[in-house]
Amino acid sequence: MLASAHAFSLGAALVLVAGQWAVARWTGIPLPPEAAICLGAGIWLGYTADRLVDVRRTPEARRRTLRHALHARRRTLLTMGWLAGVILLVLGGAVLLPAAALQMGAGVALVAALYVLGWPRRISARADRLKAPVTALVLTLALAWWPLAMGGPSVFRGRGAALALGLAALGILLNLLHLRRHRRNSAAGRTPGRTAGRATGRAPGPPPADRAGMVADGLLLAGFVALGLLAPS
Repeated sequence: MLASAHAFSLGAALVLVAGQWAVARWTGIPLPPEAAICLGAGIWLGYTADRLVDVRRTPEARRRTLRHALHARRRTLLTMGWLAGVILLVLGGAVLLPAAALQMGAGVALVAALYVLGWPRRISARADRLKAPVTALVLTLALAWWPLAMGGPSVFRGRGAALALGLAALGILLNLLHLRRHRRNSAAGRTPGRTAGRATGRAPGPPPADRAGMVADGLLLAGFVALGLLAPS
């Protein structure tokens, strides 16, 4: 079940909603359920679009992770679900969110779309090293979306709020760098693959890169929850 949630990028959405909740607590701006739902849906749509673009323009990408393999096998179904999700998010956001949040959310979505579609298929080693920091920057912008929309940049002038956002950004960056290293090791054949469980007669588990992703997401989720609980009430 955890592997399926990870493959469908549901874990990433949950982690980032927890991160926004933690940051919002430090800014003193409550995070309503509708904002959390919209952020989670937006993150899922972004991750799903990224995987669908990957497997379409780079066929060998389907061998990278369990996520890519699933998106390659279920590309039509996921594309239809993605389109339905976009329509529901736009309509729901227009009804449930304040105008300021809707406008800023549209801006963040535009930045994410340009990033997903604009990243070249073949990149140099130097550009590849920039991918994790750029991704972390986009995701951090998504975390700051609700506090910024509701209170403006001044909500991060306080030392605690700025530090919380910085810690969240650092956690996201370390998570991405950790995953990048495991994917490179798996591609180079330095770690055992899915067939490792056959020696014991058990069903093989997820590939090492996916196992590392699930562990990293779990640790980041726990870190965000702790950060939120430490916020002054």
